[in-house]
Amino acid sequence: GKHRGGNGVEKIYRILEPGEVSIHDDRHQSHPWGILGGKPGACSAKWLIQGDSGRKPLPSKVDHVEVYPGDKIIFQTAGAGGWGDPLERGNEAVRKDVVRRLVSIEVAREAYGVVLDPATLQTEMKETEALRQRIRSTRGVPTVFDFGKQVTGELGSVTS
Repeated sequence: GKHRGGNGVEKIYRILEPGEVSIHDDRHQSHPWGILGGKPGACSAKWLIQGDSGRKPLPSKVDHVEVYPGDKIIFQTAGAGGWGDPLERGNEAVRKDVVRRLVSIEVAREAYGVVLDPATLQTEMKETEALRQRIRSTRGVPTVFDFGKQVTGELGSVTS
């Protein structure tokens, strides 16, 4: 949004002793809402890695997961939804978000309509103005609330 929602974080827990883990989390199946034109935030996600078995997704609320030394639990918290029209976020604010690695160059372009030179991370002003104008002319009227994609199922499979 014009005012970007707070960023989620990724935490990795390395298990040192055998035991059980319980997780009770929110926003696994429903996005944090965007308001007054702002876009929704990302849902949370969790995975268990045991040995070489790869990432096993964990549901939002789970009890008594057996863990062993060397296992890892990856926990991505939800990011907050934005407030206000993202095309009204200042070019310099978006550029700083990219420099700080809070958003990617691609998100700067797609969500905020800001075109950055990949080598210098400077704003390409003419391209930015043209892109924002194109986006405004094709997107329609922003809604009061943007609930994001509907997510269903225990592990949060996305539906259209």
